[in-house]
Amino acid sequence: MSTRVRRVVVWRTEVENRPGEMARALRALAKQDLDIVIGYNGAVIDIAPVVGKAPATAAKSVGFKPLPTPMIRVEGKNRPGVAFDCARALGDAGISMDSLVVQVAGKKYQALFGFASDADAKKAANVIRKALKATKRNSMK
Repeated sequence: MSTRVRRVVVWRTEVENRPGEMARALRALAKQDLDIVIGYNGAVIDIAPVVGKAPATAAKSVGFKPLPTPMIRVEGKNRPGVAFDCARALGDAGISMDSLVVQVAGKKYQALFGFASDADAKKAANVIRKALKATKRNSMK
């Protein structure tokens, strides 16, 4: 599996912290192919991708709004140290992250990076691509 690095718009809503609120918030989007659903503290829900007019209308109808935080999504074959390699490359390049969520499912990982500006996100995408390509080459030696 090749590594994929791309921009993504994350949508967020805040709900009451009580039973059933996650389901209520997601009901309007139940037929959408959401790749990311993250709940925080029982009251904040992030989703992505929301692509197209109908999904955007559905998301807005239950209070979701696009986050202003520029985000990139990185996916690939999991291996030890992949999050470290990305974090180190970003730090070495002088790019600060606003947020990071990484998960592994089977042999695949997915990471969601948030940045302070579009310029940082664009630069970060290139830095991460290069870093993961270099570590892949080094692991093949």
